[in-house]
Amino acid sequence: MHGYRLLTAGLLAGGLISGLAGGLAGEAAAQMQMTPAMRAKAKTIARDCRTDIETLCARVEPGEGRIAACLRDNRDKVSTACDTALSSLMQR
Repeated sequence: MHGYRLLTAGLLAGGLISGLAGGLAGEAAAQMQMTPAMRAKAKTIARDCRTDIETLCARVEPGEGRIAACLRDNRDKVSTACDTALSSLMQR
């Protein structure tokens, strides 16, 4: 469970939501305030994409949307659960 919390915190801090939804560059991303709904979506993605992130993005340094970019780049390889979570984010 500790690893899951670190993964979730890393995704939130790394701008997963902004990265997957089109992204914000530099300072704007740092200033973005996470709403409770955005946090909930990030936690869902972290939970549903955990194995995919560990497998497909193992060598990706978290932060600045890099995990989000990895998931986007590997969208055709992610699990069904992860794909569903990512799709729900994109539909906003």
